[in-house]
Amino acid sequence: MKRTLNKLDPHCIDVIFHSCWSSPAADAANPAPTAEKQAAEDIDVGYYYLKDKNYRAAQSRLKEALALEPGSPVALIGLAQAQQKLGDREGARQSYEAYLKGNPDGPDADKVKKALAQLK
Repeated sequence: MKRTLNKLDPHCIDVIFHSCWSSPAADAANPAPTAEKQAAEDIDVGYYYLKDKNYRAAQSRLKEALALEPGSPVALIGLAQAQQKLGDREGARQSYEAYLKGNPDGPDADKVKKALAQLK
């Protein structure tokens, strides 16, 4: 029955030849991740890329995390660090300032202020 239902919703492409495939049924045991969970995963992966010195990938993942959770202090600091390493001084400054705006007395506020002073 499940196969029959999946065949009713094919996806097709016509390029050189015609090909179709079916969407798999949604897995009730593994629901789609929530935005909060996805943002946390993006942050973890972003910091992995920072450690690995893959700053473009880090920037991309941390921006994705911020799209899901705007104002995330951890994502803002990581994004600022990646931007700084990529030579995007203005972007780094904006990210650090966004951190301070949301967390003026946060645990990393002193470090962020020092980093901002180096950018000016």
